Amino acid sequence: MHTKNKQPKWMEAYKNGFMVNYLGGNTRAYNQIQSTRIDAFFSDGNIDSVRAKGSPKRIYFLQDSDSAFIGVQYVESDLMLFHFADKQLYKVADISNVKSTLYPIKEKKPTEARLEGFQWLETRRPKTKYELFE
Repeated sequence: MHTKNKQPKWMEAYKNGFMVNYLGGNTRAYNQIQSTRIDAFFSDGNIDSVRAKGSPKRIYFLQDSDSAFIGVQYVESDLMLFHFADKQLYKVADISNVKSTLYPIKEKKPTEARLEGFQWLETRRPKTKYELFE
């Protein structure tokens, strides 16, 4: 994590970068990104964009307007770009050699949708930005 004036500016994860978003409740569903390099960029202390390169893979759970799961998408490409607005994922772009499969949620249980090496280590997860520096 690189900072400026005690605010995050950009972060890099390399060799085995992994980003996970727990979808909450008792779902045991996790959106996941894995790549040999992940760079995240911040604006005013909030995540602005993420770039995953080096054989990135993604698992993403699709939800309807009531937050009910409707499908799970597996994606591989050469480069993935993610843009955020108001602390929410706004836009995703998959660049070059895109392979994508969308499964209805009835065919894939959330516990089956895991990228290789996935671990949810709740006790090690930072709860605040300050814990990143401990």
